Amino acid sequence: LGASQMPQRPTGEILSIMFRPQSIAIGPAGVPEKPAGVAMQGVVRHREFLGSVIRYGVAVGESLILVDDAHKPSQPSYSVDAKVALGLASEQVVVLTG
Repeated sequence: LGASQMPQRPTGEILSIMFRPQSIAIGPAGVPEKPAGVAMQGVVRHREFLGSVIRYGVAVGESLILVDDAHKPSQPSYSVDAKVALGLASEQVVVLTG
């Protein structure tokens, strides 16, 4: 999905991973979020206002990643089709095996 400092796996190995939507940072395109982990660029495909949270569906390659961002009036929100940067700390990623 993106550049990572996670432990290396054999080239070509297909993995499934999971992480919580609230563990992902979202920001303007081109600005890496949490650069010490996984950095991705994507496009907002949908968004939902859930009171204190805005949930985004962000297309990264062929994957759709859910991102829960705290809703704060002083913080920018992103429209559908907006290009964004995502960041995820490596320790928040669980590699599923078997």
